[in-house]
Amino acid sequence: MVQLDFSLMSCRSFVSTIEQNFDPRGRFQEAGFKMYEKIHSIINTLYGQYCERINTEHETTERLDCVGAYAMYVMYRHLLPNKVIPDAKLHKNLWSVFPSMCPVLELYGPLYFIPREFIMVHAPYEAVKGCSADVSDIRQGAAALVLKWDGSFKARVNKIRLDALAWLAIADAELSSNAAVEHNQDDDEGDGDFVNNEFNPVASIANIERATSCILHGMKIAFSAAITLRSQLITHRALGLKLDQNSEHIGSYVSLIVILKAVEKMLRVRRRAAVFSFQRATLKMIASNILKRFETIR
Repeated sequence: MVQLDFSLMSCRSFVSTIEQNFDPRGRFQEAGFKMYEKIHSIINTLYGQYCERINTEHETTERLDCVGAYAMYVMYRHLLPNKVIPDAKLHKNLWSVFPSMCPVLELYGPLYFIPREFIMVHAPYEAVKGCSADVSDIRQGAAALVLKWDGSFKARVNKIRLDALAWLAIADAELSSNAAVEHNQDDDEGDGDFVNNEFNPVASIANIERATSCILHGMKIAFSAAITLRSQLITHRALGLKLDQNSEHIGSYVSLIVILKAVEKMLRVRRRAAVFSFQRATLKMIASNILKRFETIR
């Protein structure tokens, strides 16, 4: 039973398989690296990168990516030998940094992820001061934080709205038919033999960069509006906080929805030809580089 607990229940078989701590003759030897040290390093790197982008204009999927960092931390704690003390600094960062920016996250439907509650259930570390609490206290703290954010919600929406208005004015000029990415007239002629069609990316690189920058900036604004709206609605629903239908936040919700539809209409309807031209030029550049890679093989 002692051997069973040491090998299977403590993940020793898994660790040995991953670390490949065997010599060429198949004999057990000291591992070249510690699996838990590698995981610890990866968590520190990824978690820091994700948290730096949250609540900024560059945020995309970092909130959901942080869930993977917490899962890796649980794995790190399970693989950690009994004689090794867990990293208190990492645990404190996981307890304080991301939960202060996103106390609740929707995974799927009614399934929510509460970082501090997840840590208390799967990887508690009561030795670290201020990093332990009951589930009820965690939810009350998250609810208080969400209610505090309600005071700045309208200001955050106004900032996104001003950015969207400025982008719409720029996109209306930059993505017009006259400023669209130029492409060869031969694309619509012949038998469509793309391999033999010459394409010079230098001729239209300025237009491509301008259109790309404009399109990506619009997508960032749309992402920001969607994240703000979804976060506001999900946090209230997950924590059982009611939305006052007579509050001034209703106008902010409408503004975020209008921003999303305006960006969609600009890219999919009014400037659809410019977007297609950008996509065509980009695919040509990628295909040209791929063909160059295979020239030596031919």
